[in-house]
Amino acid sequence: MSSCCRLFVILACVAALASCGDKSAGPDDQIKVILYDREPDWSPDGQWIAYASKGDGTPRVPSGLYTVGVANKKRYQLVDDGRSNDLHSPRWSPDGDWIVMSIRGDIYKVRGVGRDLTRLTTGGGHHNPGWSPDGERIIFDYAGDVYSMNADGDSLTLVVAEAESPDWFPDGKHLAVLMPDDLNNLQVACYSLSDGSVEFLTSQSADTKEILRVSPDGTRILYTVEIPNVQPSLWVVDVASHAFETITGSEGYSGTWSPEGCRIAYNYPVNGAIYVRNLKGNTRYQITPGLAIHSPEWDSLLIEIDDDFIP
Repeated sequence: MSSCCRLFVILACVAALASCGDKSAGPDDQIKVILYDREPDWSPDGQWIAYASKGDGTPRVPSGLYTVGVANKKRYQLVDDGRSNDLHSPRWSPDGDWIVMSIRGDIYKVRGVGRDLTRLTTGGGHHNPGWSPDGERIIFDYAGDVYSMNADGDSLTLVVAEAESPDWFPDGKHLAVLMPDDLNNLQVACYSLSDGSVEFLTSQSADTKEILRVSPDGTRILYTVEIPNVQPSLWVVDVASHAFETITGSEGYSGTWSPEGCRIAYNYPVNGAIYVRNLKGNTRYQITPGLAIHSPEWDSLLIEIDDDFIP
């Protein structure tokens, strides 16, 4: 059986569930990105990965925000998004106390232990939040521009016009953003907060680039590339040399760095699970169930919590 046929069978088996958030990538509708367990982010201490999930379509394992233990694969649900499947981009604060995210187009934060869910914006259209290195401000994109606000939601400020998917460099003086070049191709760029200068780091004419993540040492940027009729892949660009290359072939989507910068966690677009890859040894292992939500192995790793946080 071909890989495309196997993918069709997988999708047919989950047709009874709510939409999996698949993204077509081509007129034949055969290449798909399954966004089931998605958009992972590594905790500063390296012990946890926060991620968004569709759950299993039932109240038992609702969609929302989860954390998973890197060492033991134990899963905890922190936020139930009310079965909207519209919780995205969870990001840990630098001290590991909070996780910020977008829920139905507004920015929220919750403590890393699943308490004190707090809404920070209203009105919708707010996406891709991230923390400043000192934890005092949160950046996000809105209507094609990048804004920042205090960690409590006050002091909203326009930071970069015509940019999206922001992420802070460790020095706190620069942002990684996606911006259109002179040919209107979306490129990875470094934006200086001190003088507003822009340095384009990539020159690919790929149709879509998404989800920027600056490495812990600030020397590399991880990003997603989507091209029609090709499975999405994760790429890395070197900030100094501008050299860029793919690091996962055709199997990576929505990646994040480990605190030491030697591993990445990412969504695998075929089965919707999150994997951890060691960049030095090029080995990987599965850390969340993805579409295989019910099995003795994965069921035993789900820790249910008593309190429901539904925004």
